[in-house]
Amino acid sequence: MCKIIALKINNSAVNKIDLIKKSIDLVVTSEKSGYGVTILADEVYYYKSTNIKRAFLSNSPIFCKQDHETNIKNFSAIDKKIKFILVHGRTSTNEISIGATHPVIYNDNYFSHNGVITSKDIFTDLKTKNDTELLLRSFLKHDNLESFNNSISGYAAFFNVKKESVELYKDSTASLFYSSNSDLEIFSTASSHCEALTSTASSELLNNVYMKNILVSYDYELHSGLETNYYSDSLKHLSLGQSDENNNFSQYGDLYDLFFEEIYSCVDKSYTIFNNMGYEIDYKLFLELTENEMLDCTIVRPDGTVLSPYNKELSLYDKAE
Repeated sequence: MCKIIALKINNSAVNKIDLIKKSIDLVVTSEKSGYGVTILADEVYYYKSTNIKRAFLSNSPIFCKQDHETNIKNFSAIDKKIKFILVHGRTSTNEISIGATHPVIYNDNYFSHNGVITSKDIFTDLKTKNDTELLLRSFLKHDNLESFNNSISGYAAFFNVKKESVELYKDSTASLFYSSNSDLEIFSTASSHCEALTSTASSELLNNVYMKNILVSYDYELHSGLETNYYSDSLKHLSLGQSDENNNFSQYGDLYDLFFEEIYSCVDKSYTIFNNMGYEIDYKLFLELTENEMLDCTIVRPDGTVLSPYNKELSLYDKAE
């Protein structure tokens, strides 16, 4: 589960470098596979690295450059023109590479995504094994939301940044929160990140919404949402979304699927959750963890049964003694 912080800039005098660095620090706390920054000014600019310890815009000897990529030559020249910033922290479910690090770029679309998806669509020219590239290509292929939704299974929240617009998509499973102050408006997959950057309370966006251009308006279109189909780290080889037979939806039938399905659809304050240190944690904090961190927690249902992907008798089948 990746982290996204998207910032709509309302005051050109705000310190963008400071905002970017703070946002990077927030997302790489839990996401270790790399980070990326997308900036919309007079053009779309980006910086991305597979090394979370690399500072934003840092210069390195030529032999180190394989761990980052950018088209930013002079940040000060674009500073006052910046309208939108997106910072993405990545936990990989497939490959770790510059191409798979967000933003994923295709035909002047700069795409950042949180979630895990599979697809019915088949493309023979994909550059990575990243499900985000597959999601972007499917999104661009279909001319309406219902057709797109019918081609995808899983869960997703994403931003597609282009020179003139920023598209936003959210389904009923992926979290996306909003808050604002006088200088900026923020969308984030973690409510705590909203509050850290704006010092104001956040609210979660409606389920199953699509906004065509958040730079101009928050007018939204409701859609039917995606078919849920969760999978775990043990199925990373299928994270591109295509099964071994005819590239149809993979039907996993796995305890991990049931585990994450219950987490994302049912877990609330009635569940008792302990982290890997044995301390009880709030369910909202739990839902902001990466899926690897969730697997390390002990989760007790309201009826006293334990939710676990490892033991059938403790999972969705039998009551605790």
